Amino acid sequence: MPDDKELTEEQEQLYRKARLPHKFCPYCGTRNEPDNDECVNCKKDISWMRIPEPAPYDTAPPKPPASLPKSQSIFTPRTIAIFVLIALLIAALVVILSLVSSRRAQESRVRLAAGKPAAPVARAPRPAPGRGFRHPGTRREVAS
Repeated sequence: MPDDKELTEEQEQLYRKARLPHKFCPYCGTRNEPDNDECVNCKKDISWMRIPEPAPYDTAPPKPPASLPKSQSIFTPRTIAIFVLIALLIAALVVILSLVSSRRAQESRVRLAAGKPAAPVARAPRPAPGRGFRHPGTRREVAS
């Protein structure tokens, strides 16, 4: 507090509120003045609490760095080229798969027109009736 002149009670309260942090009671949470030795609410001893010295107002806040890093764009020429290559690969895969599937469909139509059955569908082997089936890669037999 300034020493060169006497402050009124009201001015002293304003000065304390503006410059000094308050003590908060750890038992009940009540806000107390910094010079109180006991809580105004629960009357427990808070004289052991320390209050840090407030920073003087005349110190300037820290300045930001002189040169901030430039914001980098995601769309650089390199990334655009990578995106284009990926799109071309996907398009090529789609074209190849559609050609393969259309060729198979055409072969099936030709076979059906010639009276031949369509290509056989691969099925899992069936065990003989009344015998167990041995799973590939195992030694145990499973009864059906």
